[in-house]
Amino acid sequence: MDDQIKVLVRIKPLNNEDKNEKSRNIWEIGENTITQKYISGDRSMVGFSYTFDRVYDQDTQTRVLYENSIRTVVGSCIDGVNGTIFAYGQTSSGKTFTMYGNQFEAGIVPKA
Repeated sequence: MDDQIKVLVRIKPLNNEDKNEKSRNIWEIGENTITQKYISGDRSMVGFSYTFDRVYDQDTQTRVLYENSIRTVVGSCIDGVNGTIFAYGQTSSGKTFTMYGNQFEAGIVPKA
């Protein structure tokens, strides 16, 4: 049995205030990378790039995240292997929604 830690990132959609800013940070999202781009007027500069085990964009439903990355952890727990799903992020970054969902979309805990 392999011990492993995986780090997943789920991007929260921009709110209306963020969408209306003239200058803002934009994240370019790949399957396992996010790259910060700074756009101001007609200039675009690439900032930092970060690599994770998996990056989910703002349009990914919790169902997809669960099926692709969480189900195996839950299955291992049922088989008696310790497992942890840990949501971490700043206030209002979507942790509670991802873990518990809302009336329209179930989160990870109800799915488990």
